[in-house]
Amino acid sequence: MALFTLSIAYLYFSASPENVCPRPVMSLKINEE
Repeated sequence: MALFTLSIAYLYFSASPENVCPRPVMSLKINEE
């Protein structure tokens, strides 16, 4: 499900890159894997 997580992370960043931090995205990726 790496692609799925990547898509979510991409959309998450696109939604509001200024408010989004790399930490939650990393946590999501690690959680998915």
